[in-house]
Amino acid sequence: MAMYEVGTVTGAASQARVTGATTKWSQEALGILPGSILVVYRGGSADLYAIKSVDSDTQITLTRNITTAFSGASYGIITSETASTSAFANQLASAFSLWRSVVEGWSTALTSTGNITMTDPITGTSVTVPAIKGMAKIAGGNNFSGTQSLDSDDSGFILGKNGDIGLIKKSGTYGKVMVGKSSRFSVVRSDKDRISATDEQTEIFGVEANGDVKVANSLYAKGVLQSDYQVKAQSIELSSSTPYIDFHHNNSTDDYTHRIITEDGALAVMPGLRVRGGLGIYGTSTSYGGPYSDGMIAKLENDPPNVPDGRILPSPRFIARFNTRGSDSNVNGAQASMWFEEHVGTTHRLVLMCAGFGANVQYWQFDAGGNINSSTRGGVQFLGTSDARLKHDITPTDGQQSVDRIKALELVTFVYNDDEQNRTRRGIIAQQAQKVDPQYVKQVNTSYMRNGEQVNDDRLQLDNNVIMMDTLAAVKVLIKRVDELEERLNKIPE
Repeated sequence: MAMYEVGTVTGAASQARVTGATTKWSQEALGILPGSILVVYRGGSADLYAIKSVDSDTQITLTRNITTAFSGASYGIITSETASTSAFANQLASAFSLWRSVVEGWSTALTSTGNITMTDPITGTSVTVPAIKGMAKIAGGNNFSGTQSLDSDDSGFILGKNGDIGLIKKSGTYGKVMVGKSSRFSVVRSDKDRISATDEQTEIFGVEANGDVKVANSLYAKGVLQSDYQVKAQSIELSSSTPYIDFHHNNSTDDYTHRIITEDGALAVMPGLRVRGGLGIYGTSTSYGGPYSDGMIAKLENDPPNVPDGRILPSPRFIARFNTRGSDSNVNGAQASMWFEEHVGTTHRLVLMCAGFGANVQYWQFDAGGNINSSTRGGVQFLGTSDARLKHDITPTDGQQSVDRIKALELVTFVYNDDEQNRTRRGIIAQQAQKVDPQYVKQVNTSYMRNGEQVNDDRLQLDNNVIMMDTLAAVKVLIKRVDELEERLNKIPE
C-alpha cells in the first residue's frame, strides 16, 4: 500500500467528480484504481472517499457525492493492490515505461548540448535547462543570448582561479560585487570595442583593499556629493555666478552656520574668521565699522591668575618693521611696536618701543595717570599750571630762600652713558639737587621687557619748573639789589 500526493484537488459539494491539478492519476504504474481511497486534508481533519473510476490524469469519479466543497486542497490517494495477474502485468509494464522515460531524459541531459526540455512523467511539468554536456563548456567561453538568471538567494557568479571576485546575492540583502578581503578591484576600459579578458586595459577607477576609491580622471555629480569623514584634494575649484562653501556646525539644520562666499573683488567669511596661527596679508587690511566700534583687538586668550605685584603683564603687540634691515643684537629687523601692559600693583599703560641699527632700545610709557616716561630719556614734563583759581594759601615771598637754594646747587660737567658721540655737557646732578630741595627732583620708576627679561629701572629726574621758579625768584632778588646799589651809587658825589 502506498500514498500518491502529487498536485492539488478541487471538488464541488453534492457532486461526485474531482478535478486534479498537475496530477497523473491514469498512470497505471502508480496503482490508482477503482477502490482506491481519496483522502482530502482540511484544517486538521480529513474527508475520505472511495474512487469509483479513474477518468483521466486529472479527473476521477467517487462512489458518493462530496459533502464539503474543497478547492486547491492537499490530498492523498491510498493506492490499492493489484487485483489479478493481468492487472499486475499492466501495472508492471507501466512501471517499466515510466522507468524508460526517466532513463531517456537522463540520456538526453547527459549527451545533448545547448538547452533541452525535460518533462516529469509523473506530474507532467516541463522545464527547459542547459544540457549537462553544454554546462561543462561554460568555462570555455560560450556566448549566451537572452536573459540568464540565477533565481535563488545565496548564489552568484564567482570569477578567477583564486575565487576572489564575484557578483553575489545573499539571502535577505541586495545584490553586490564582492571581492576577497585582501583584494583590490577595478573598473577598466579595454583597448577594443568588443572586450575579452586578455585585452589591454586602462583603469577608470579602482577600489583598494582598505576601501579607498581611486578615480583616474574627473568625477562629476549633478546631485550632492557627500562624505561623512574627510575630503582630500590637491586643489578645489568652484565655478558658479557666486560660488560658496557652507558649514553646519554641530550638525545644525540651518541654511548655514558659517559660510565662505565670493563677493565682487573679495572673499567673504561669515559670521567671522578666527585664525589659530600666523596670518599673512599682501595688500591693505581695512576694517569696516561704525563710529567708536571695535576695529582691531589684540588680547590675551586667557588672563594668567595670581600675578604677583611688581611683575609686568603685557598684551599682544602691534609691530611695524623692516624684513631684516637694521637688525642688531636686540631685534632681527629695525622696528617699532605698541602694546598695552599692567605693572601689577602700580599702574596700567600704553607702551611704544623703537629699536634697531645698533641703537639702544627705547621705550615710552603712557600711564593711566597721564604721565609719559622714557626708558632712557626720563619723563615728559608738561607746562605748569599757574591759574589762581587752581591754587590756595597764596602768600608773597621775598625770594631769599630761592637765592639760597640756587646758590647751593653745584654746577658740574658730565657725559651721558648712552651718548654715542660722548659729548661733554654741563648742569647739575639730581642727587645733589635733591639734598638742596627734594622738590627739585622727581623719582621716575619704569619697568619694561628686554630680551624676554623684566628690567626694573628707577631714576631721578629734575623738575625744571620748580628750579626755574626759584631761578626767577633769585633773579628778582638780584634785580632789586642791583637797583638799590645803583640808587646808592647815584647819591655819592663825584
